[in-house]
Order: sequence, then structure tokens, then C-alpha cells
Amino acid sequence: MHEQTRKNGVEVKSDNQHLTDVEMLLRFDKAYAAPELQEILGTVKNGYKIKSKKVHIADNLPPHEAYRAILKDAYQRNTKFKDFANRNEDVLKMIREEYARQGEEFKEEENKVTSCKRKNK
Repeated sequence: MHEQTRKNGVEVKSDNQHLTDVEMLLRFDKAYAAPELQEILGTVKNGYKIKSKKVHIADNLPPHEAYRAILKDAYQRNTKFKDFANRNEDVLKMIREEYARQGEEFKEEENKVTSCKRKNK
């Protein structure tokens, strides 16, 4: 996965200040869509906690689907990310595509922030 991110212009151990937030998200999306990575399956959780456990998003997803599921989850839970996505059509397109992949209808008014607390590091 690190090799693919580097091939797409994202350095793993860097702040990547030469990229905008949108460019970074799009490059990760492209990197994680590499065909050679799609046999890797994993469980996806986010940094939010309910009753001291990270919120489970999905199991057995390849990297590209996992990445899109994380974007969708962030859109549903984080008003700052939602505002950012709503202002950036390329990011919003990825989120809409994830709703469609999961067989859900994208309705902005239904995506409300939950009361989950972010884990402090």
C-alpha cells in the first residue's frame, strides 16, 4: 500500500504540504484502487468511541472500498468534514459512490452528527 501511495505522489512519512487536502484524498483514492491491492481484506474501524470501543464500520473490505467507507463514515459523523466535502465536488462524488456501493440513497438531510467522542491521542 505504501508503494502505491508513493507512486501516486503521496509520501508516507511526510506532511505532504505540496498537496491540497482534496489532492491528497484523490491521490489516496487512486492509490488504494490499484488492482494488485484488492486481494487484501481488512476490518475498518474509526477513531470515534462508543462505550470505550472504536466504532466498527465493516469487515472484509479491500483497500479501495475500505477507504471509501471511511470517507462516508467521516461525512456522517464529522460536521467539519461534511462541510469540506460539500464544498468539493470531487470528494463529494467519492462519498456518493460509496453510498451507492452500499445500496443506500444519498440524502444530505439524513446525515446527522452522532454524539460519539473522538479518542484523544
